[in-house]
Amino acid sequence: MTIAPAHQQTILGCSLCPRLCHHVCPAAHGAGSEEGTAWGLMTIVAAIDEGLLPASQETAEALYRCTDCGRCTAFCKHGNEVGAVLTAARAEAVSSGHAPEAVAALELELEGIRSDEEQARADHLRDRHSADGATAFLAGAHWLESDESAERLGQLMLLLEALAAAPIGLLFEGTDGSSGATARRAGFAELADRQGAELATLAANRSLLIVDCPDAAAALGAKAVHLTRFLAERADAVAVTCAGLAPATIKLHGGCRERRVVNLTNDELRLLAAAGLTAEPLLDLRGEPECCGGEAIYAAVWPDDAARAGRSLVKRTLGCSPTATSNARCASHLQRFGASETFAVIDWVLARCARQESP
Repeated sequence: MTIAPAHQQTILGCSLCPRLCHHVCPAAHGAGSEEGTAWGLMTIVAAIDEGLLPASQETAEALYRCTDCGRCTAFCKHGNEVGAVLTAARAEAVSSGHAPEAVAALELELEGIRSDEEQARADHLRDRHSADGATAFLAGAHWLESDESAERLGQLMLLLEALAAAPIGLLFEGTDGSSGATARRAGFAELADRQGAELATLAANRSLLIVDCPDAAAALGAKAVHLTRFLAERADAVAVTCAGLAPATIKLHGGCRERRVVNLTNDELRLLAAAGLTAEPLLDLRGEPECCGGEAIYAAVWPDDAARAGRSLVKRTLGCSPTATSNARCASHLQRFGASETFAVIDWVLARCARQESP
């Protein structure tokens, strides 16, 4: 393994640190050990680099014991960039043929290859909503996971077109465009570069892309707007569609990594308020958003650890209160572990716009 000079300080600083960020690490809670902490991960990277551990699928698996939430960096007084080191180390593991089997399987999903059922849902939605239009919505893959989620996407497209007072094209992340950020974190550097270039080309042919991926919003700048922000900027119109429903108070579980990419907290609060929902953000003692361990790469390689991290958050902070999450993946992850009234922000809004009390 070749360690770039820019990463040496992080590796040295973390491996010699007395595990001061252990308490903020969801991977440490999920694994019940030090292996997933910044200290454990950087110690393993150093050991592989020095030949003390072999470069193999087994040792490469350890490089994926991280949710990429960034809480360790936020807490660290030195700002050590653990995520950047792991991204580089994972890319070497992939290029040398040592990627874990679960990561190799994940490549198909990142390439945008869908099941027959998902493709049928995509084709049906494309028939209803053209890909044409100066403005287009780039929908994440989670919208095609079930008939129910595909139906909600159809409702969302109608709402977007009503708010914009113009046709809006429908595109799908993975096949039509992607920021490449998830592929890069997984170690697929070439795929990430290709997807990033494709997304830039896609944006160049539109006046605006509405996206539900924070990485895409950050990469495209003024050429893109996050879905939550687009709706929040039209909160008055959203409020009209939700008028008359009983007000309620819910909790907001903000996406930890996404929060550092594009901070949507105020947009989420404003959008939920327009739907008649007062949200109380879920934060730790330091005012940082908690991490549920539902990140796609972590959950694919370490499903048991991801499950424990999810259960831990449900037990500590969610309880039985209705909860909104920043993204659908967090919602589905937490639902599996007992958070029965937990749904993505957009699902709460769509349900209220459809004159329902909850999703």
